[in-house]
Amino acid sequence: MREECGYQAEEWRRLAMLHPCIGYSSEAIELYCASRLTHIGNELEPGEFLEVVPLDLAEALRWVKDGKITDVKTMIGLLWWETMLQGPRGR
Repeated sequence: MREECGYQAEEWRRLAMLHPCIGYSSEAIELYCASRLTHIGNELEPGEFLEVVPLDLAEALRWVKDGKITDVKTMIGLLWWETMLQGPRGR
């Protein structure tokens, strides 16, 4: 998270493990939620360009609904966080 986004977290919470290609691959993706963040600056590799867009959960979920976020890992992580850990009133 520091390298790509420039943040350091004081607390990490495991959300889930995904197997996105179960029919032909053993790839596993671990999803975590980081909290109590401090911005310390990123460490991108030469030629690497990223735009970090801070969003609260409600806005990120609107972006999922509106089709602005289409990455399945991000979608599942956001929906898992909302549904399983915060509940529908946690927004």
